Amino acid sequence: MEILPTVTVPARGEILLLHVATFFDEVGAMLFAEKRNAQIPIYFVSRVLPKVERSYVESEKLILAVVCATRRLRRYFKYHPIRVLTDKPVEWTFLKPKRSQRMVKWAMELE
Repeated sequence: MEILPTVTVPARGEILLLHVATFFDEVGAMLFAEKRNAQIPIYFVSRVLPKVERSYVESEKLILAVVCATRRLRRYFKYHPIRVLTDKPVEWTFLKPKRSQRMVKWAMELE
């Protein structure tokens, strides 16, 4: 018998985890709460990329996934601290002096 994952509602102010992932033609993010040393899913968002966005470098796609998640899950981001988890180094992307206009726009939106 297969046990399906249980979805949870987080307590106000609880730290949430956002796992982001990219693929050639899609970006996705999964929001989790950490309870009893386990990550319990809250919500999943994904977006199929139009042809223009498929040419973005991977770090841009990861930031786009975070931006899409913040837009769709605004109520969670408003009342909870969020920790973004990925296996790719994206922090340096925001610290680079030469950023594209879209990266500047996304950085301002995420602040």
